[in-house]
Amino acid sequence: MAEICKTKSESCKQIDDKKEELWQLVGNRCCDLIDFIVRMKSSYTSISANILHPRPYPTPRLVGLGKARDVKMSYPAGSD
Repeated sequence: MAEICKTKSESCKQIDDKKEELWQLVGNRCCDLIDFIVRMKSSYTSISANILHPRPYPTPRLVGLGKARDVKMSYPAGSD
């Protein structure tokens, strides 16, 4: 009988340990999910700002006056 009680006690401890381990695992995944959502919001905010207020890009100049296939685009230095 004492052996049965000891086995039951060990089994209950293992169950409690597994419950704690599972809770930690789920908790960590929730934290990862929250971090992902925060990064998505930051990206969305940045993309929205760029769409609403685009940075001015220099206007390209056409170089060469030959046929259309000979026309090349040239950008001012430092416009990359």
